[in-house]
Amino acid sequence: MKTKTLSVILSLFILSQCYSTQFCARLKNVSAGETHTLALDEYGNLWACGSGPLGLGGSEAYQSALSLQQVHGPNNVGFLKNIISFDAGWEHSLVATSDGFCWSFGYDSYGKLGNGPNEGDSSVPVKVHGLNNDPNGLRNIVKVSAGRSGKHSLAIDSNGYVLSWGLNDYGQCGDGNSGDYKESPVLVLDSNSQTQGKYLGGEAFIIDVDAGRFHSLALSDEGFVYEWGYNNNSSIPKKVPGPNGVDYLKNIIDIAALEQSLAVDSNNQVWQWLYGNPERIPGGGMGTTYLEHIVKVAVGYGINAAVIKIKRFGQNEFVPAEIKIIDYESNLALIELDPNALKKALIPLKFNAKYEKGAEVNFYWLSASVQIYSGRGFLDRAAVDSSSPIAFSRTLTLVAANISDLTGSGQLYCIGTEPAGIACWSNNKEAGIIPAETINRFLNDAKNSPYNGTGAAGFFTTGLLDPALRKYLKLPPEMQNGVYVSDVYTIGTGSDVLKIGDVLESIDGFELNSYGRFIHPKYDALLFDYLITGKTAGEKIIFDIWRDGKKQKIETVVKNFDVSRMLVPWYDFDSQPQYFIIGGCILQRLTKTYLEARGADWAGKVEPHIYNYLLNEAFKPTETRKAIIVLSFVLPADITLGYHGLSQLVVDSINGMKIGSMKDIPAALALNPEKKYDVIEFELSEPKIVLDKAKTQTANLTIAKTYGIDKSVNIK
Repeated sequence: MKTKTLSVILSLFILSQCYSTQFCARLKNVSAGETHTLALDEYGNLWACGSGPLGLGGSEAYQSALSLQQVHGPNNVGFLKNIISFDAGWEHSLVATSDGFCWSFGYDSYGKLGNGPNEGDSSVPVKVHGLNNDPNGLRNIVKVSAGRSGKHSLAIDSNGYVLSWGLNDYGQCGDGNSGDYKESPVLVLDSNSQTQGKYLGGEAFIIDVDAGRFHSLALSDEGFVYEWGYNNNSSIPKKVPGPNGVDYLKNIIDIAALEQSLAVDSNNQVWQWLYGNPERIPGGGMGTTYLEHIVKVAVGYGINAAVIKIKRFGQNEFVPAEIKIIDYESNLALIELDPNALKKALIPLKFNAKYEKGAEVNFYWLSASVQIYSGRGFLDRAAVDSSSPIAFSRTLTLVAANISDLTGSGQLYCIGTEPAGIACWSNNKEAGIIPAETINRFLNDAKNSPYNGTGAAGFFTTGLLDPALRKYLKLPPEMQNGVYVSDVYTIGTGSDVLKIGDVLESIDGFELNSYGRFIHPKYDALLFDYLITGKTAGEKIIFDIWRDGKKQKIETVVKNFDVSRMLVPWYDFDSQPQYFIIGGCILQRLTKTYLEARGADWAGKVEPHIYNYLLNEAFKPTETRKAIIVLSFVLPADITLGYHGLSQLVVDSINGMKIGSMKDIPAALALNPEKKYDVIEFELSEPKIVLDKAKTQTANLTIAKTYGIDKSVNIK
């Protein structure tokens, strides 16, 4: 995992982040591992927090700390000092000190600690052995990499040679072999498979390395990248080719490896690849001018943003800015630039909502180095789908095909010379475009205060293709269209007027086929969601339905809702997660963001009863149950003995009171003051937690001090 110089903000989110705590030294560098964090202070001392290989001593290599704790020294004596390089990995951590030695701590599976065979796990730093398992250790090490999800290690010495150890099932150690593991370091070979006994440091002076999951990357002082392991099917390094296999990727200044590979060149262009053939990722977020000092952008660049600065063409320095409006469902935001920092006013763009299937489109963007780039493609179709991976609403998107470059971060698309939309996603073949129609409606709605936003569907439909179901619903033979309303939510458009079992025939006069599509006069066949998400909240909408054996016409208004009103919010950006800590029990509101913290393939890792709330109940809050509260973790403490294994349980009641929101927790704890115990009960007949009230207050103080918790309650 790469280590960068950063300003550090530490906040609580289960165990993957840390509580802020009093800290006297300034942090210079941080490294974020899978579930733990390492931080270097200005005096060369190393600190750790989170859950994982922290190097804090004790009997277990896997440790937990919710505040920064100083990493212990070898043999658990003193502290590790004079750090020049460090990396937080998945199951282990690596450190290089100014005396040239390399140290490791954590799990030793597959030899990734590098201290020889049969040494086992370590809760404190151990010296990485030298070549040929020399216990005196590696010498002159200047940089290390432990990766983030892999099980091998890399290091560079002062002569630019690369050393590796650990799992080598795909040749990621680079010594010409595979299907084994290295319990002490070996030298990485050079890229010429015909040479014997030649090493990468002799071919090129290596200045950086990064360990991916099953492969490795190295960067030379001449700006070339070398790769070996699974991703290039080689157990010896190969120089990474340029785009389309032409020449080599060059002028690279930074690299990163995980599943895929990333590199940044001297023009601040980002390149990515998985199995060779690097492709450029347009860097940074792009915006287009709306007013003289206001721009609009794709919403992703405003998520959780603490500070926003914008660079404009012709003005090299960054301009301070702030978000005025952000709409996660439309995937659009308005950002206001400081007019006093602009050398001259911006010239507004006007978007034209014309659509020509097959028309050639050109797209433009401003790179991080303030260079204008362009590309081209063809308008292939209009579709109704999520314009961003976080949105639950399906909105109008134009799709461009045969694109000449990756887009997806706000690039300007034009038909001829007229702006037609801004980019929202792309892959190697196609790109999604937020169309002018959506942008112009957003800008018009933004003039109103408060901003109303677009509609959101309050129901779910399924195709009405089964003749038996049509017969059961008593649909007349001549009625061949319509979709079946299979679920109705408690929020959103139609939630107040539709019923399960209705057949939705048309919306605003547009007849729906059995798949839920209608014919739009400009865009051809579209999903009916467009007829809701294409309107502003508060507008009139008419449903033609079949109910109780007859046709009915229902008029209502388009509705939307703040995501916080959902039973399980799909996102909770721009604020700290809600939690309540009582006697070491961490109670949190269930959100999709909370579940996604489990990493890749998170849906397959979530407990079924919890996932059911997201999948089937997220849009159905009630007056008595506005949120799902879960026990996320139990902090080890005397008061919680016997409960440490409990986690990911849905809270049913506290002291007999049903829990339907975070605000119910303090109210429930105030009940029955004469009772000796507080009782937390869970769904599915899981074991209850019983806390002694007489000991809880003292335990709360002890736990707060032990884990560096300065705020035990965060409820909105």
